[in-house]
Amino acid sequence: MALTINEEHQLTGSGLGYQHSCYIMMRALCNRSGLKYGIGKHDLIALRATYKTLQFDEEINPNDVTADKVIEFLDDEQFEDVLARVEDNVPLFGYPTPSNAIDTTQITELKKHFTFRDEITDACKKFKEDKFGDTPVISMHIRRGDFEDIQSGMFLIDDDYYEDALKQMPDGLPVLIFTNDKDYVMNNPKFIGSRFTLVHDIENNNEIVNCDWTQLMLKMVDESGMGRFYYKMVLKIMSDKSGVPVQQIIKEMSAVGKRKLKYNLYNYSYDLCLMRMCDYHIMANSSFGLWGVELSNTNKVVYPKYWMQGSHVDADDGDDQIKMDLDGFDQTGSLAGHFITDKWVGLDNPDQRAFTLVY
Repeated sequence: MALTINEEHQLTGSGLGYQHSCYIMMRALCNRSGLKYGIGKHDLIALRATYKTLQFDEEINPNDVTADKVIEFLDDEQFEDVLARVEDNVPLFGYPTPSNAIDTTQITELKKHFTFRDEITDACKKFKEDKFGDTPVISMHIRRGDFEDIQSGMFLIDDDYYEDALKQMPDGLPVLIFTNDKDYVMNNPKFIGSRFTLVHDIENNNEIVNCDWTQLMLKMVDESGMGRFYYKMVLKIMSDKSGVPVQQIIKEMSAVGKRKLKYNLYNYSYDLCLMRMCDYHIMANSSFGLWGVELSNTNKVVYPKYWMQGSHVDADDGDDQIKMDLDGFDQTGSLAGHFITDKWVGLDNPDQRAFTLVY
């Protein structure tokens, strides 16, 4: 049989960043234990659509995996602790983190598995060269969307953090903005100007697709965990909500939308590839951006010290206010130890929602 993991993205929609950590953990565990890495047909959809050199041992049917026993691991456990408990055909259950997922003896070699598909690499290289030539570029990742909901348990990073972070970077370099909330960036005067370029859609020459169906599909697949970051699932949701058959939706789509469907191309794949090609990085509290930096040859990284609020607020516990900060504690540094080098600079990122009571 094989070693499997009950992947959180199956239930919550955790995206490409999570799936990197999941793969790195599982591949390393199997390499060290001698077990086979089993993966279901619908597992790691985002990751498999992005890279061409991933290594899985066998495809498994989730129904064949032992259901009466699981091995649960915690966020702050170490990789060696998890390795000591793995058993063949007993699924792991937990959330891979830089603490429990990284085997430092294998990470350098395993990162080579993340080789982008040629069409993704070629499109990103062309865009970057046509737009910036040989000029160094700053990547700035703005993570909002579901983080605006207190139930996410995450710090929501305010514009002040990004303004302070830019002061840590070389003056005047162009800035590529990556975000899951494009409307917020487009309507924010602080990020409008010749220096800033919002990454829309590299497959469409970085232009917004002029097609309502395609726009809706791209928005849902990039932002909605309910669609598991998978076109087929998103199309079904779109059809159920609109009453329009899936085939009719596809027929009315733009050429770009049809091409993405046909060749399994996703905006998040292009975004991560382009982020990897940048020379400097301003991070958000996001595992997507964390891997974008880790796969790059960055000259400098500015990162937010405060990552998550902890557990979400319990309406019955009487505490109805979000934490503003963690009193200067470098939470990100403690969580992402392997990733942090002397090129990294941490900044406080107080949460402005702390001034507003949440009822």
